[in-house]
Amino acid sequence: MRALITCYGSGGDTYPFLAIALALHHQGHEARVLLNGHFLDTAHRLGVDAHASGESLGPQVVADHPRYMDPWKGTMIVLKEIMTAHARPDYAALLEHAESFQPDVIVGHQVSFAAPWAAETLGVPFATTAIAPTGWPSIDNPSQFPGMPDRDTYPRFATKLGTMMARWTMSRALDGPLNTIRAELGLPAQRDFLLERCFAGAANLGLWSPAFRPPVSDDPPNSTVAGFPFLPDAPAAPEVDEFLDHFATEGRPAIVVSLGTTVVHLGERIYAAAAEACAAMDRPALLLVGTEAACARLAPLPADVMAYPAAPHGAVFPRAACAIHHGGIGSTAQSLRSGRPAVVIPHAHDQFDNARRCRMLGQSITLPKRRANAGGIRRAIEAALQLTGGAHQIGKRVRREGGPACAAEAIAGLAISSPTVPT
Repeated sequence: MRALITCYGSGGDTYPFLAIALALHHQGHEARVLLNGHFLDTAHRLGVDAHASGESLGPQVVADHPRYMDPWKGTMIVLKEIMTAHARPDYAALLEHAESFQPDVIVGHQVSFAAPWAAETLGVPFATTAIAPTGWPSIDNPSQFPGMPDRDTYPRFATKLGTMMARWTMSRALDGPLNTIRAELGLPAQRDFLLERCFAGAANLGLWSPAFRPPVSDDPPNSTVAGFPFLPDAPAAPEVDEFLDHFATEGRPAIVVSLGTTVVHLGERIYAAAAEACAAMDRPALLLVGTEAACARLAPLPADVMAYPAAPHGAVFPRAACAIHHGGIGSTAQSLRSGRPAVVIPHAHDQFDNARRCRMLGQSITLPKRRANAGGIRRAIEAALQLTGGAHQIGKRVRREGGPACAAEAIAGLAISSPTVPT
C-alpha cells in the first residue's frame, strides 16, 4: 500500500505526519510526504520520503506577521492568506507525485484543501486528519474557541448557535477563493470546504489521545481517535543535559519554559518574566527561546537560569518540575506524555481549547497572556506543582497509547476497502 500525505504549516502541523509515515513504513507500506520545505531536512534525517510543496515558510514568519497569532482573527488570516493560497501549488504537487508514486490513498491535514481535490481527480480514497479537537466541532463535547470563556461546560443551545455561526463565517470567507482556484483547475464548485467537504472522505482521523478528548456521538463519519502521533525521541544537547542533570541531582528539578516553534518568536516578555519568577522562587529554569540572538537579548540572566535556542520537548519535559508552554498541540501532547504538571499560556488558534482540556484533566493551570508577568507566572507555577500526582497518572496513560501505529492501520485499511470516492 502506498500513501501520499500532504501537510503544510509549523512543526505542530508537520511532525505528526512524519510519525505516521514512519509507522506506515514499519508496517510494510510506502509513504511519501509533501510538506513545508522548512522541515525537509528534519524529514530526511528521520528517513522519510519527503518533498517540498509550495513556499518554504520558517517559524520566524510570525515575527514579521504577528497578526497570524492574533487571538481573535489569527485563524481566519492564516486560512485565507496561507492555506488557501497553498491549495493551488499543493494540488499540482500531488498530481505530479501521483504520476511516479502511484498512491493507493491520499492523506491530508484538515486544512490541506487540495488533498480531497487530488483524490477526486485520481479516483483514490482519501483520509482527512485533524491534529487538535477544535478541528472536530462538537455539540456533545464542545471546544473553547478564541473569545469564548474558559468553562468546564457550555450551554447546549449556545454551542449549537456558535457552530452554525462558525460554519457560515468560514464558508463565506473561504468558499469563494477556493472555488475560484477549483474553476481554474477545471473542477466543479463546492461549498463548506472546512467543515463539510474535508469530512467527506473514507476516513477521518483525530490525532490526539482519547484521554485528551474521547470519541463522541457527533464526531465526523468514519472517524477514529488514534492517539498523539509522537516521533521517536531525540536527545537534547549535552549542555542542556548537564544543566538539567545538575539540578536534578540536587533535588531541584528545573522549570522548563518553551513557546514552541512559532509563538517563541513573540515571547521575549514572557521569558523574561519567567526568569524573574523562577529566581524569586529560588528555582532553576531552562528557557527555550528559539534563537541564539534571543539568548543574547535576554542576557544577563539570574543565577540558575539558562537560555538555549531549542531542545526536544520529549527530552526535557519529563525532567522538569513543571513545564510552561503556549498550548500548541505538539507542546501539549509532549507535556501530557511527560507526566509533569504545566502552566499553559495560550495565544491563538486551538491553544485556548488545548489549555482548557489540560486544565480539566487536572494536569495544568491556564494563565492568560495578559497576566503572564513575574507575579502571575510565580503563582501559576506554585498552583501547578500541586497537580504533580494527577499529571503523573495522565502521563502513564498517554505513554501506553500507540498513536502513529493506530493512524497507519486506519490509512492502510482504506486501500483494502476501496470506498467510493466522493464527487
